[in-house]
Amino acid sequence: MSEKFSRKISYNTWDEAFRGLAPKVRQESVRVAEYAQVLYLQAVKSDFYSENERWQNRMQSQYGELAFKCGLYHQFGKAFMPTELQLWSNNKTEEQQSAYKQYTVDGPVLVEHLHRKTARVRTWGRQQPIEDKIENIPTLMIMESCAMHMERFDGTGYPEGLSLYDVSPIGYIVGLAKEFDRLVCSTKSETPFEDTFETLTGTLNQFPPELIDCLKKVKSQYEEIYKKYIQYSRTLPATIPLVDKREDRPMGLTLTPMLSTKTQKPVYYMADIWFGTEIMKVQEDLPSNNLASVFKRTGIYPQLCTYFMYEACDTVLRMENCQLSTEGVILNILPEFYSLTNQMELFDKLFADQPIDKKHFMLTVPENAVINATKSTLENIRRYMRHGVNIVLKDYNPERFSVEKLTEIGFKYVIPSKDLYGTEYLARTIPMLERHNIKLIAAGVDEADKVEWLKEHNFICYGGPAAGVAVTEDSLIRECLLSED
Repeated sequence: MSEKFSRKISYNTWDEAFRGLAPKVRQESVRVAEYAQVLYLQAVKSDFYSENERWQNRMQSQYGELAFKCGLYHQFGKAFMPTELQLWSNNKTEEQQSAYKQYTVDGPVLVEHLHRKTARVRTWGRQQPIEDKIENIPTLMIMESCAMHMERFDGTGYPEGLSLYDVSPIGYIVGLAKEFDRLVCSTKSETPFEDTFETLTGTLNQFPPELIDCLKKVKSQYEEIYKKYIQYSRTLPATIPLVDKREDRPMGLTLTPMLSTKTQKPVYYMADIWFGTEIMKVQEDLPSNNLASVFKRTGIYPQLCTYFMYEACDTVLRMENCQLSTEGVILNILPEFYSLTNQMELFDKLFADQPIDKKHFMLTVPENAVINATKSTLENIRRYMRHGVNIVLKDYNPERFSVEKLTEIGFKYVIPSKDLYGTEYLARTIPMLERHNIKLIAAGVDEADKVEWLKEHNFICYGGPAAGVAVTEDSLIRECLLSED
């Protein structure tokens, strides 16, 4: 590897080398290891490579656990790379791509180093010589998985462009497991597992046909592994939700598209809270016993807010897993949330449970709730924003809330009062907001001429009747997939 991209690190143990991989690479390696082990055991049953004298000693049922290690360590060469280079990207320069592919050459070198290191430890104080040439089949198989998992049956792979049966069987097995994981984690589809399986079992030039037949026989086992790790995959999951997704649940979110003023495609979705008909019926029959008073009397605001925040983050996770170009969800959280005792622990747990990019999750707070906030509530809002929580000031009116006050608290987004859209007064305020890097979002827009005005005045997006009707989470995903190239 060139000096420019090299990370000069010496590893003394297998664990040290594995921890030298980027977290995403480690996660991928664990999944590939499970897929590889299942495929290897089926290949042994099916006599894959059994007549090949050069490689037949690699295919034995006693090496089932070893097949897992071959998958786990197949990317070891990346431990010598800077973290930012370890993940493949099509927008890498030609020089970066060449440096990236070097990991298939460096991997066997690292494995041999670790083998000799541990062999020296085992023979310390004894008079047994260290082998000059490695004859240890388990070590050779791990080296072969590192070196050959990107080789292809038709000779189009790397690093050497080997073809046909010049490739070790474990190289093909780990390579097919890796390709399955890559496709199932990047396919934009409502049925990523089925589509990936159909794609791979219909491709006979990249891998030996006999191995593709083995893959067909382990479909159900592969599906179990896929479901096990689905929350780490970048596919359209029916993600394993942390909240109840029953159709008859008594409360949930409706999601209204917030369309870009430039492209007319969704860039955010506004999430509004709804409660089931049973609760609403109580409110209608007994007006004095409305929802707010029920919640206050029963003290369930914290639980409600937690529920809705997990619902919103679950939607964000599905957006990210699907690689949608939308920016995320803006949740109209109950205003009482901000007066609760500091909720940073909730945020920390939320983002740990749902591994999303924080910038894709936003909360709103009404302007009057901020103006009338106690000192402690105002400090809560500031604290959340200092810790990376995006809060949007809703119903903003410059007459009541100065730009200086916005920047002092830390607001980066505002949703002006609906009655100000199209007015000269708001138009004069916008340049000042822009100078302070405060972005504008519009809600409740219902007229085409106002949409044009928003476009002229650099609003990011708008929602309301003019942007479309509210949808469910599943409809949101389907519509976005269909609208994207």
